[in-house]
Amino acid sequence: MTPKQQRSLQTLVDQALQVLEGLGVPLVGLTLRRKEKMAKAFLAVAGLRPGLPWAEAKDNTHHRQLLSRQVITFMNDHLGERIADSSYDDIRRKDLVLPEKAWIVLKSAKNPDANTNDGTRGFAISPAAGQAIRKFGTSQWKNAVDQFFQGRETLADQLRRDRDLARITVQISNGAPLVFSPGKHNVLQKEIIECFLAIFGLGAEVLYVGDTARKYLFVNRPRLEKLKFF
Repeated sequence: MTPKQQRSLQTLVDQALQVLEGLGVPLVGLTLRRKEKMAKAFLAVAGLRPGLPWAEAKDNTHHRQLLSRQVITFMNDHLGERIADSSYDDIRRKDLVLPEKAWIVLKSAKNPDANTNDGTRGFAISPAAGQAIRKFGTSQWKNAVDQFFQGRETLADQLRRDRDLARITVQISNGAPLVFSPGKHNVLQKEIIECFLAIFGLGAEVLYVGDTARKYLFVNRPRLEKLKFF
């Protein structure tokens, strides 16, 4: 691949990430390689390669439905990849999982009634997403995105809401309720504070609690200073 072709490909990948993020896929926290492969798998499903305009993006109404191995073949032939054919499971489990959850990609376009592990299911761009994708780079893009989200929330908002629902509330006797992030370690802290101390603590007072997400979630500094803790 020549330097010019590499630049053209990188531009397309960057645009694909803009499209995915615009349609609700959260990119924060993903590695550069993870984002690159997701973008290229998405482009493969849409049938886009360097030199083709976004208006040429295909969705399920165009009967473009690719199996995992066909996605890999397209990425290798047109998007600068050298992915082994045996890596087909990564397409489903990693590269297209977020676009699929965001209703951008259909995971059972070719065979809707197939089992999860059935290789005949096929991936396709959803018609609703396809209408928006073909407007990328035009003055109609924003309106197309608004239309795509009509009646649904973004995947980023959904994941944020799910995380909030999973948070753990802890009541300590000498302070306001604490809200821990999810995790086994914090479930254990909740049990220690609310159950173990209530039975075996003999009047013990909670002076410090560190969450896995916030190191100083609760600190009774005056009492700790009195004990010369610092």
